Amino acid sequence: MKTLQNARKMSRGLLAVAGLVALAGWVGLASCSERDGSRGVADPEVLFARSMLPAEPEAAWINRGEVYVPAYAGVRLGSGHGLLELAATLSIRNTSDVRPLNILGIEYFDSAGEIVERYLPRPIALKPLAAMEIFVEAADMRAGPGAHFTVHWAAAGPISEPVIESIMLGVMGTQGYSFVSVGRRVNGVLETRSAE
Repeated sequence: MKTLQNARKMSRGLLAVAGLVALAGWVGLASCSERDGSRGVADPEVLFARSMLPAEPEAAWINRGEVYVPAYAGVRLGSGHGLLELAATLSIRNTSDVRPLNILGIEYFDSAGEIVERYLPRPIALKPLAAMEIFVEAADMRAGPGAHFTVHWAAAGPISEPVIESIMLGVMGTQGYSFVSVGRRVNGVLETRSAE
């Protein structure tokens, strides 16, 4: 009986490890597909072309916002001597079912508040209910433990607040770690002038 219980435990453990290995492999493959050779990251304008429209004219924007999103490149474990490197995915979702969401810029900052990378060469618009993401590999430790994104957005009329968050994922040995960090609006004005 005890041998059977041990065999079941070992079987569950092997399945968990196999799942983590498959997940890590999938993350690695996803990060390698459709890369922009100059930056070494997946190009969001290529990956999410079906979600995007040309940006609306700046003169039409009446709502603007800036969202700060913590994105941990690594976290300390145990006694604080071990560092778990984390892959980060910035997710931006237009929650409006009628209006495009203009994304004016996306920046990735380090612990000192210095820009590490800018992700959009020009403003784009997300279609109603569309989404896009930015992926930062676990091996990319340029931003350090205080890594974060800022997302600047605008709309040409009343719009529901977008959902902007980061998802972190890391694996150490046979243990997988994941968590979500919700973006916080830090700047912006709603309905500053009437639409014309």
